[in-house]
Amino acid sequence: MATFGQSFALPLGAMDINATAVSLSGTIDKDRMLDRIVVASYANAATARASGVVTSLKVGGQNLLQSDGASFPVEMIGANSSDDGAFIGCPLKGGLSCQLVATMDAVADTGALVFTSDLPAGVSATPDEDDYNFIFPMGDTGAIIAGNTWSLTAIARRNVTLGRVVIVCVSAANTYAVSETYVDSITIAGSEALSGTGQIPCFGLPGESTNPFGPHANDDDGLRLDAELTAGESLTISGTSTGGVGIGLRCGVFLED
Repeated sequence: MATFGQSFALPLGAMDINATAVSLSGTIDKDRMLDRIVVASYANAATARASGVVTSLKVGGQNLLQSDGASFPVEMIGANSSDDGAFIGCPLKGGLSCQLVATMDAVADTGALVFTSDLPAGVSATPDEDDYNFIFPMGDTGAIIAGNTWSLTAIARRNVTLGRVVIVCVSAANTYAVSETYVDSITIAGSEALSGTGQIPCFGLPGESTNPFGPHANDDDGLRLDAELTAGESLTISGTSTGGVGIGLRCGVFLED
């Protein structure tokens, strides 16, 4: 019978049951590479969605979130999110922990794991600084008044390369919103990234084709900004909402190696 050396996955401790405040942590037994992270959450109310925001993600006590944005949508690291984007790609030394803090929109049962693999030959279990570049949180707009504009800005904590943009549209009733909400501008360190004027839809259910920025969109290459920010520079994403009162947006950007 084949044997395996604890290289499948790191559970982030016991699940948080019937809770909105989520705090999960797992200690790795051996030196391993951290691969894809997955958060699984099931809302207890039949009418609620298992949506929420991640406010902290650390490995070995080091921050994986590299902006001053308060949070990113938990759907970015959900079970159906992009495999490439949700890949941490950071080594972790045996005896150290991976920790996640999140706030769910409704009472839910929530757990998480990080898939792991053997360290490649010659790779140290002590990460390089760039190994900590995982997600650039953009925060949450809160409720947008119908017909108003919205804007999210975050400042880089360190030098980063911006990758795939993810936007989730939610309503005040803790359900995914299907309403006319658009991106009008993406400004990177003061320079406009869009090649012309107009509106890009960013509304709808995460698994539907109405939102090209949705967490389940499979055009990973097209959604990548492929732009560098130096520490102290900002990214701004802004737009318009013509939908009903209470619609809000959450956003985050995966970072490239």
